[in-house]
Amino acid sequence: MTNVAARKPESWIRAVMLWRPDAVFTGRAALYLSGLRELELTVVDVVIPHVMPRLPRRRWLRFHRSGCEPVVGDRNMIRTTHAYTCLRLALMGDWEAATACLRAGLVAPDDLREARPRVARKAPAAVVRRVLRQLLDEPWSVAEHELHSLLRHHRISGWKANKRLWINGRVVFPDLWFKYEKAIVEVDGYAFHGRRRDYEATARRHALLGGAGWRVVRVTPAMIRDEPGLVLDAIRSVIWSRHRGIPVSV
Repeated sequence: MTNVAARKPESWIRAVMLWRPDAVFTGRAALYLSGLRELELTVVDVVIPHVMPRLPRRRWLRFHRSGCEPVVGDRNMIRTTHAYTCLRLALMGDWEAATACLRAGLVAPDDLREARPRVARKAPAAVVRRVLRQLLDEPWSVAEHELHSLLRHHRISGWKANKRLWINGRVVFPDLWFKYEKAIVEVDGYAFHGRRRDYEATARRHALLGGAGWRVVRVTPAMIRDEPGLVLDAIRSVIWSRHRGIPVSV
């Protein structure tokens, strides 16, 4: 393998496939092979189906012994299922990859529930239950996951995340919304709203929502992490004002 090829994860993936055709790719490598190429891949996680006396160590490769992971065949290679991969990544704390899997629509809630028994030995039952619940909230980014955790911690309920909402015959997917209060919380980050066309699309969507009587609270990832009290106050203000029938300007 040339020095240039050795710096590319695709080269190591092909090398593993030639070396062990029965090897199973998991973690970010499984999502990468499923088409999520925007994810940074610095190590290729590989499950070896059979016991080996010694697993070789390589910079780009991380080997795991088989634990009866659910797998599927995909384009002449084997990878763990999307649901198992997503749940396992979340349990490992890799919410960037787990939320990317949700955002791409690779997993459904029922798939995640079915994958739960397969990770039972990977973490304590309480941890698996908590992480599964967080995934079922369907955060599409790390910031949204942090926002959901913040709201749950402060017992703010009655919201949905990234669910279809019809506005004047058009479909939108608000980051988070309260149906009865007609309030929406949008997480505006540079990763998804930084380009000119994204900024324009966001402004048009907010105008559409405002014209239909929805109140939009805009927060940023930095606000959620650095000033959670400010975020909570803004959300509570809109929700409580709706119940009191007081018009609010956000």
